[in-house]
Amino acid sequence: MHSTRIHFPKLTFSKKFLVIWATAFVTFASFIVTGLSWGGAALGGKVEDGKYFLGEHGKFREVGRGYYGVSAALSAIWPPALVLGVSQMRGVFPATPDTRKLFLVITIFSSLIAAAFSITSLICLWRAFT
Repeated sequence: MHSTRIHFPKLTFSKKFLVIWATAFVTFASFIVTGLSWGGAALGGKVEDGKYFLGEHGKFREVGRGYYGVSAALSAIWPPALVLGVSQMRGVFPATPDTRKLFLVITIFSSLIAAAFSITSLICLWRAFT
């Protein structure tokens, strides 16, 4: 009788891989938690007449420049951290021509999204401190 159990390959994670993914997770979680607890993010906010507003779904909440700056910094930091994590995935899986192509496409795609997200966030930082 044949076994119907599925056997998955054993994956080993380097310390570098775990540190990068932990950093990406912590920065993303910090971005989410601050956005939820502060009532929005600088990415969706605005600066008008020297006042800083965090925005979420068209609703704005006035905050100090520090809160606005922290929110903008967190939204600028987590996408590159995630791209670093994605780029480290290729070291976990066996290197075959197909996996190389797949991780190249995933890394390029996530890099473009991260760049767009981070540039917008850096503009928010620029508005906060100029």
